[in-house]
Amino acid sequence: MIERTFFLVLFFSVHGWGASQDSGEFLKTLGEQAKKNSPEVRLAQENLKSASSNHYTQLAHWLPKLDLQLSSTRGRDFSLFASGTLPAAFSGYSPPEVTLFGWAIRGSFPLYQKGRFLAIQASNIEGDLARLRLDEVVARLNARLVATLGKYLLAEFKLVPLADSIRIAENNFRESKVRLELGERTKVEVLRSEANLLSLKGRRGSYEQERRESLTGLLDFLGTAEGDLKELGLKDFLQNEQTLSDLVEQLTRPENMSESLRDFFRGEKEEVKARIIQLALEKGLTYKRILVEEELAKAQAKSVTTQEWPELLLSGSLFKQNQEFSNLWNSGQQSYSVGLVLNIPLFIGGSLFSAYSDQWSRERSAEIQGNKERAKFLGDVESLWLGSQAQMQSLESLNTSVEQYKELVRLSSKSYELGKTTLWELLSLQNEYADVKVQRAKARIDLLVSLYQLAAYIGVKT
Repeated sequence: MIERTFFLVLFFSVHGWGASQDSGEFLKTLGEQAKKNSPEVRLAQENLKSASSNHYTQLAHWLPKLDLQLSSTRGRDFSLFASGTLPAAFSGYSPPEVTLFGWAIRGSFPLYQKGRFLAIQASNIEGDLARLRLDEVVARLNARLVATLGKYLLAEFKLVPLADSIRIAENNFRESKVRLELGERTKVEVLRSEANLLSLKGRRGSYEQERRESLTGLLDFLGTAEGDLKELGLKDFLQNEQTLSDLVEQLTRPENMSESLRDFFRGEKEEVKARIIQLALEKGLTYKRILVEEELAKAQAKSVTTQEWPELLLSGSLFKQNQEFSNLWNSGQQSYSVGLVLNIPLFIGGSLFSAYSDQWSRERSAEIQGNKERAKFLGDVESLWLGSQAQMQSLESLNTSVEQYKELVRLSSKSYELGKTTLWELLSLQNEYADVKVQRAKARIDLLVSLYQLAAYIGVKT
């Protein structure tokens, strides 16, 4: 039953799935525009660059460090007299005030620093996470394009037939007033036609607001201006209901999806569900991201105990001082020192136990959050798969409804010409026909969005 519904909906939908090559080229151009300029993609790319730079920075902090220090000091030094090492003959002698110029090259090389090691580890995980997030954004581009463009096309799709309905309702209202003066219509019929006209105009205002909001969302997703979008050819598909319908059909074509997802809509339900869950765990980018986020949180939790660990440094310096600046650069009389330094923290306010308690709590929180995210993700995968099947059945029903309303409108038009149906009844039926066509278009868009999302979740390329 699942397989039958899948292929009935995807290959034998009403009006067919064929569309003009122009609409296909337009959608291809939009897809390229989204990959190039979409703020979501660009932001993910910049985050990846930042993570790569940060990883190199953390690695560089492990390398030897050299500093050049230049100094000029003036002072009086009593340290020799205070030490008591000078003979009594120097008693009462006051050292002169002198000016000293100096330079020094000081270097250090961290042989072991817990904080540096953890920072490099965390920066490496951050790079993996940024790369996964970029791949995830790119994998969801198709779903986002169908959702944002589809929402805008639906708003336009509602307005096109509504404009015809308003024009007919205006003519009917004018005709009703004239016939009322001639005694051929009643006051009730005039009021009814006026109420119908006002209702349609009210719907137009609501639909125009919906179109503006959906257009803003589409422009934000594509990262382009409204004028540029029109230059890409969008205005050519907004001329009438047929061109809009062709673009919606081209947007929701399932041929590419059918090959990659065919196996997940046939066979025993429980077996298919188990296979989808297994794929989501093995290839799903979202699941991998959740795992890496947990790993990063645990790595960052370990940093709270870095001050409790010893550090081992190799340090050295080469320096010279002289009362004459010109003599600083002469060879000879340079002092130097080289040493191996081990710093062992003995007491830091008793933070040893609290720091490790903090680390354990953070790691436990990361694990709890990770379990929560994984459970939610698997639930979302199953819901998308089950929801897609329900959407297919709903779309099959809407296809039948569209055909039924199409026939009803045709018969009612003939009946109106024969005077057996009122214009009010015909207009109401046409409005219902327009509504059901919009519902079908929305169902097709929602279905493909769900399929694209499912494909991204389980790592299937589309």
